[in-house]
Amino acid sequence: MLLPALFIIIYFGWNLVQIFFIRRGFDSISDKLNEKVISKYGSSSKKNFICFLFMILALIVPIFILLGTFFGFLREFTSRFNRTLFIACNLIVLILLIITSWRFITLYHRSKKLNATNSFSSMFYLLIWILLWFRVLSFFNALKNFR
Repeated sequence: MLLPALFIIIYFGWNLVQIFFIRRGFDSISDKLNEKVISKYGSSSKKNFICFLFMILALIVPIFILLGTFFGFLREFTSRFNRTLFIACNLIVLILLIITSWRFITLYHRSKKLNATNSFSSMFYLLIWILLWFRVLSFFNALKNFR
């Protein structure tokens, strides 16, 4: 009974280690976006509006992805144990999403107070959540076949 929980911890731990190595690529993509926003939009109000749109996009996309995954996979988990584990994993991901979204929003407000652009953190946040969704999706595929 303890072994599946240990496998889950190892699986997500390995994914977190991989995220730190993938970060460099995400940094460069986010830097390029931030430079384009800075160079293309001269006025401060346009930059703030574009950064706000990126923030809204970065917050909405992971929520829709999580909801779509939850409702799309719910029918696949027929046994009571697997369905309970699936719902628990989705709740854990939702809690992580709420915590990181709160931190992301506070970073947005802090950068707004400093009159800095915030498209870098929006893109980085979005890329991280797409990667996490991919990892969670592969975990759910493995869990679906677990009997």
